Amino acid sequence: MGGTMSSRGARTCAAMLGLLAVLVAHTAAAAVANPDFDGVVWTPLGCDAPDLISHASPAAVDFAGDATFPAAYFAHDDSYLYFRYRVDGDPYGSGTLAQYAWTALMQVPSGDPFQYQYQLSLNGKSDTIEIWQNTVAEDINFSPLFRDGSEVRIFSQRYDRANGSTGNTTPLARSFPAGDGSRFGNDTDYFLDFAFPVPVMIANGLIATAADLDQSVYFAATSADPNNYNKSHLNCPFLPGTDLSVSVMATPDTVPVNLTTPVAFTSTVHNDGPGIAKGVVIDNSTFPSFLHNVTVTVTSDDPSVTPTVVSSNPLQVRLPYLPSGATLTIQVSADATPGCGDSDFTDTTSVSAVDAMPTAGSAVLHIQLGNAEVCDGVDNNCDGRIDEGGSALCDDGNACNGAEICGGAAGCQPGTPPSCDDGNACTVDGCDPQRGCTHDPIPGCEPCATAADCDDQNACTTDICGSGVCAHDVIPGCVPCATAADCGDGNACTTDSCDAGACAYATIPGCVPCATAADCDDGNACITDTCDAGACAHATMPGCVPCATAADCDDGNACTTDTCDAGACAHAAIPGCVSCTTAADCGDGNACTTDTCDAGACAHSIISGCVSCATAADCDDGKACTTDTCDAGACAHSTIPGCVPCATAVQCDDRNACTTDACDAGACAHAAIPGCVLCTTAADCDDRDGCTTEVCNADGVCEHQPQEGCVPCGTAADCDDQNPCTTDACGPDGSCQLSAIPGCQHCDTAADCSDGTACTTDICNADGVCEHQPQEGCVPCGTAAGCDDQNPCTTDACGSDGSCELSAIRGCQRCDTAADCDDGAACTTDTCDGGACAHATIPGCVPCATTADCDDGNACTTDICDAGACAYTVIPGCVPCATAADCDDGNACTTDICDAGACAYTIISGCVPCATAADCGDGNACTTDTCNAGACAHATISGCVPCTAAADCNDGNACTTDTCDEGACAHASIAGCVPCTTAADCGDGNA
Repeated sequence: MGGTMSSRGARTCAAMLGLLAVLVAHTAAAAVANPDFDGVVWTPLGCDAPDLISHASPAAVDFAGDATFPAAYFAHDDSYLYFRYRVDGDPYGSGTLAQYAWTALMQVPSGDPFQYQYQLSLNGKSDTIEIWQNTVAEDINFSPLFRDGSEVRIFSQRYDRANGSTGNTTPLARSFPAGDGSRFGNDTDYFLDFAFPVPVMIANGLIATAADLDQSVYFAATSADPNNYNKSHLNCPFLPGTDLSVSVMATPDTVPVNLTTPVAFTSTVHNDGPGIAKGVVIDNSTFPSFLHNVTVTVTSDDPSVTPTVVSSNPLQVRLPYLPSGATLTIQVSADATPGCGDSDFTDTTSVSAVDAMPTAGSAVLHIQLGNAEVCDGVDNNCDGRIDEGGSALCDDGNACNGAEICGGAAGCQPGTPPSCDDGNACTVDGCDPQRGCTHDPIPGCEPCATAADCDDQNACTTDICGSGVCAHDVIPGCVPCATAADCGDGNACTTDSCDAGACAYATIPGCVPCATAADCDDGNACITDTCDAGACAHATMPGCVPCATAADCDDGNACTTDTCDAGACAHAAIPGCVSCTTAADCGDGNACTTDTCDAGACAHSIISGCVSCATAADCDDGKACTTDTCDAGACAHSTIPGCVPCATAVQCDDRNACTTDACDAGACAHAAIPGCVLCTTAADCDDRDGCTTEVCNADGVCEHQPQEGCVPCGTAADCDDQNPCTTDACGPDGSCQLSAIPGCQHCDTAADCSDGTACTTDICNADGVCEHQPQEGCVPCGTAAGCDDQNPCTTDACGSDGSCELSAIRGCQRCDTAADCDDGAACTTDTCDGGACAHATIPGCVPCATTADCDDGNACTTDICDAGACAYTVIPGCVPCATAADCDDGNACTTDICDAGACAYTIISGCVPCATAADCGDGNACTTDTCNAGACAHATISGCVPCTAAADCNDGNACTTDTCDEGACAHASIAGCVPCTTAADCGDGNA
């Protein structure tokens, strides 16, 4: 059948399809067990936003809750998906739910991450549980409300109200008072529970398995109209899955006015949380009009991220997913040309996601006003004028490149350099940046027209005129002269003469020229050959004996070795040999040798056993009992009287019990034992101590044995045994004597004092001694309650003899008011508690008598004693310290010290702080300016001379051109110039 279905027919068809879906859902639900609201584990809403709830009225549709009492919960098992909402009032009317709707908007794992696809509703108007599917996609938007577009209901089932239990048939909803202590409004808070069958959700394609419910996202909302969620809602989803952060940076962060500067804004979004961020939306500020040529680049370090630029101004970027740990970077590049009226621009980037809390970051692009005016056709200093100052803005102060001209937007234009040629071949034409053209004479330069103008009267030069300047070429080998004295050639074998102004040299016959004596060797060993003034000379050597062999050289001396060396005799002294005539000539000063004269040479024989010496130290024989001496150069050893040699201490026993016997360096030593007393009988050993027994032991040495239980004393005070029932005395022998006081009974409590008499009061007094006070009208007792004397400073007890026993509480003070309890201590709180004083120590309080008691060791507090208690006032700006290292203020131009526990900072005279070398310019071209550890340093450049003009740079040298170059003197050598002080310095050898 052809044609088009009418709108009425379409609605009928849709209704039938909806009914069919409901029937299918009912069939699936019928096979599911009843929901178990009390058996599941409820998961609370994980979001803790400060504006968690968008409130509404009436109370039945107004969410209630905070971080302590969550506003919503969810749970699921294999059969049902459960929701629990905390609302501000009873959601039931008269026997049924109120005419409202409570909904969970659902984003399924397979759905668009920016949208929700289903609404799971508890409909109070129709008393049904419903599932609706969007037919037109709806974005998730928390403000101002959730709206429904076109949708189709795919499941509906009437619920049976379950009033606090799940015992009735298919109870898909229930409500009951929360009962956990929450009360956010004037009414009792209620829990509203409702559930949806999981098989129905699977059958209708919402999910594949129940496990998908953990990956879905839910949004809680309520409504007075089931067709539009226009009431209360929560401003975040159940269990946000992750955390996002964003940082923004402007590069550069400052731009000048009326100039174009490239800028970049970089926004970095990072997923800091454990889960995937879904439906991420990034919004940026609207860009100001002074930004142009704007381009946007979006990148990520995760290739799975697929961002989309939705709009460029204002900029919005969306991305379906941002995995945990991934980063998205948005780079906005532009040209900034701010005007004088523009203000700073704050670039703010906000980021939100379906399953993460929103966050934002920002950076400021500052507009720099008040710049110096330059020649560029714009108003740089914002004074309303352009390029004021004209061409003066372009003057570089250099006279050698002409006068610069300001060309407006074209900037500074170069000038025409001056022409400095003066047409004079004997001047050097140049330009000084400060003085302009210069014409410096060339020293020694001669102008000419012909060669005749150039005669220098020098026979050894060829005179020519070239390019208007004289030149004098030296004739090779020619030496000019005025007299023969000018012609010395340094050759002693020539005759030197001056012929027509030029030198001539004639060789002298037979003369041998030389440079050194080696050039003059004549082969005779007894002739001295020398080079004298460049000519050889030969002189006979006095005493020299020529020879052929050593036999020709005997000199009759037994202490020389005679040899013939290169034709001349030589006599070498024999080392150590002493010539002699008799033995008297041979004394060697050694007491251990016999001296003789043998064939004209001395001999020395060693005396057996003799040891020669210089000092006694040379004679040590290793024996402790001899005295070693050096006598006339030979060692002698004498025995020490009374000395006993030894190897061990056993050999040194002197039979004296009061000495320590030792073998010290091979000789016996005996040291007295401190305190040791020799004795014959015990009477020799009295130490005047009444608590020791004196004994003279078998070695004849005194011993003093302590007497058990005996206490020595000086006075009776030394004998106090803390027992009030004894008298304590110090006896004449210096030992304590203790005697029991008759009838005295020592006690700790009244129980120790019972005398078995019911009509006496047995008391253990403050001294710990029993007292028995007769009681008028003795009162028998059965329990302690019968003995209450209304005195809080006694303990009341009924003794075993049936009479009351009252004991004073040590230190207890009775009172009527707190004023009775003042203990004079400023660090206690004095109260009267039940008729007895109590003194509670004030935490942290330090008692004092004077300020000196309050020293807290902190140099940065003022310590005072105020009404008996210490008070400490922090000294503003003071920094406490232990060492100077604690006082570093990061300023290299202060000396930081720790003075008596407090930091002190002294400015270093002349020091200039800095961050970079650019901060250290001292205007002196002759120093190297550096920033060294935060302080400026200026190192003098060796040889550099500072200047302001070339006149400051005169070095007194006529052969240099002196200039002042950027504040420092420069000296350029003039080519061909020879400096001089007199004409004699200027001889060029040209006659």
